[in-house]
Amino acid sequence: MAGGEDHILQRILDSDRFITEAEVRDEQGEAVARARLLHISDTLQPDPSRRVRDLAGLMLRLLPTCERADVVATLVGGHAMEWNGHRPWESGLLRRYAISEAEVAWNRTRGLVIQQVVCEHINLPSRGHVVPALLIEVEDFLRRLTVAWSISRDRAEEVEALNAQRLTLAKEVDQLLPPTGHPTTDRDCLALVALAQREGVPEAAGTDDVHTLLSGLVYNLPERLQQPDQWGSLAAFCHDILTKALLASADLQTSTTADLDPVIEGIGQTLRDLHAVLAELAWGTWTPSDVTSWARSGPYAIALARTASAARASADHSAADLAATLAAKGQARGLELRVLSRATVASEATNWPPVEFAIGVPLDAIDQWASSLAQVEQIVDQVLPTGHAPTLMYPLIEGRAVATLACVRITNSFPGADSFATWTEQLADVASTVITDAHGQGPSGTSGG
Repeated sequence: MAGGEDHILQRILDSDRFITEAEVRDEQGEAVARARLLHISDTLQPDPSRRVRDLAGLMLRLLPTCERADVVATLVGGHAMEWNGHRPWESGLLRRYAISEAEVAWNRTRGLVIQQVVCEHINLPSRGHVVPALLIEVEDFLRRLTVAWSISRDRAEEVEALNAQRLTLAKEVDQLLPPTGHPTTDRDCLALVALAQREGVPEAAGTDDVHTLLSGLVYNLPERLQQPDQWGSLAAFCHDILTKALLASADLQTSTTADLDPVIEGIGQTLRDLHAVLAELAWGTWTPSDVTSWARSGPYAIALARTASAARASADHSAADLAATLAAKGQARGLELRVLSRATVASEATNWPPVEFAIGVPLDAIDQWASSLAQVEQIVDQVLPTGHAPTLMYPLIEGRAVATLACVRITNSFPGADSFATWTEQLADVASTVITDAHGQGPSGTSGG
């Protein structure tokens, strides 16, 4: 681009109507490419974090005098978007890291070549025959482990059998790792592996989902189950890391004749049940005696499943109490809060109880919304537990919801019109805001440029 720095900055402003500021600022003798990106809707502006990073990279490439960027996504009013005191929607990208997509593609290509050479020098263990049998063994171990833990029965022979099975599985899991080379005869191999790791080649040095799953179930899970202070993080480990690794491992079906569907589903159900029990222990109302009581109340073969069902019922009861408390807190402040709830659409590990709330606030006039919203935010922060799902808050005028003024509360509040749209079955009567709804729409109803 030609025409000088001012011209380039103007072109940047013209490229996106939501860029509210673009300038070069001197900060302690260092030229900084500064920009502010207004965020009003996840639909109009998906992935604000990516848009911030892209804008930072673009400015550094177009403004060669700048050594770093200062790009921040803001809400209306110029306030930086925050979550729990953090600002993931900003970029302070340094020039030396402003790499173009072509450079990234070339680095990845080099990495693939290196990975191919590495594989030619290392005899990687064949997993097609090893992993299916190992998954079956691990499912049996996981079932026996969780039953023994839930019923809290420490029979010496059962503990000894579990430890022996775990030791055997640990040795088999370790065999999945590639050798590191021979100290004297394979130095070239070691050098190539080190180079591949420095290059960050996913296939050679990235996450091994199968090994993550199996080592997590054999090494990590048994130890932490015995530590009550680990139950919260272990619930997240089961819900996130192990479940993600399990889904990736399910792709083995395409490379083996073994029918792994029942095994994969069995491990997945156990992880879901274990997450529910651990979450109720860590963030709910249960104590270990509740787990033992439910686990021993029927056939031991389904002890964990029965206990998990009771844990989910306990969480549902807690959710109903939270809804009643929200309404009561509002009434104490002179607000009539209409509280709706539903199961979380995309539950996070820490969303416990796994429900999300929508809170409507009847108002006489729309200009009362700002002050009422501030009070509702305080109530939500007081009542809902840490890690709760996003809570929708919206005004009601003459009984009709005003979607465009909706907000979503996590630890901070964000525009909530997009979230409101997912509650349409419960909130069918929506007030018309024709002028506001037309913002960002072209003559044919498509997004304008």
